[in-house]
Amino acid sequence: MGNTVGRNRRSIFYAGSVETMTLQEAKDAAAIPSRRSVLMLSPSRAARALVSLVVALALIFAATPANAATPAVACTSTASAATCDSDADRIPDSVERVMCGTATCATGAEDSDADGIPDWVEITACGSATCADPNADSDGDGIPDYAEQIVCGTTTCATGDEDADGDGIPDWIEVVICGDTTCSTGTEDLNHDGIADAAQLKKSFDDAKAAREKAAREAADDLAHTGLTVVLPIGLATMLLFGGLVVFMARRNRRAVVAASGAPDHPAGESFEEKAGE
Repeated sequence: MGNTVGRNRRSIFYAGSVETMTLQEAKDAAAIPSRRSVLMLSPSRAARALVSLVVALALIFAATPANAATPAVACTSTASAATCDSDADRIPDSVERVMCGTATCATGAEDSDADGIPDWVEITACGSATCADPNADSDGDGIPDYAEQIVCGTTTCATGDEDADGDGIPDWIEVVICGDTTCSTGTEDLNHDGIADAAQLKKSFDDAKAAREKAAREAADDLAHTGLTVVLPIGLATMLLFGGLVVFMARRNRRAVVAASGAPDHPAGESFEEKAGE
């Protein structure tokens, strides 16, 4: 069954709200957003609107065969068990066996918990068909945890720049679009707004990263300003106190020397004011 599907699993499973809907509802939703309306939203809301729409469209495309990208490794006597794919549907045999019992039984559209992430992607990311959360982002970097797990093994390890196949599309975006790090062509446009999904996701990620960096700089500037307004007066007061203590000790020592020598404690030429000052 799986070998008739190819990349008809294409969809986007991004952090944000993911709705469960019928095929007709998905088709109706596909006709609503426009490029202009998405761009008028804030970066975070625009990303969520985009993702929700593309997930809806994915439900349509899941039943429509599509041309596959570079096929997965065929199952041969020398193939790794982790990459062996008997039906060349890009789902490893080992994952299909976990899903449904054989190496060729999965369609790629199965989604046991209806969270928008196909079972095979969840199994690849964290071991079961219901373990991934499309909204989870442990380090707040804009990359879903499940995508980071597939890219580099943990939920906080990705920088956003990893590109396993050197095609200019970050690995995490390929995972979000179609499930693995080499599956996207970069031209997918599931919401038909004339802008490639990969480009939109990259822009959303870059905008969010720039916003975080700006906030960090502003926080550092605020801390530096607070430090100057608090530390500088304290430092000046401390210097004045220390300076006064040095002068006091110097005069006290001079008096002790004068007293020990029996000389007048106001040598000739010392003014009355200087004496009074002591």
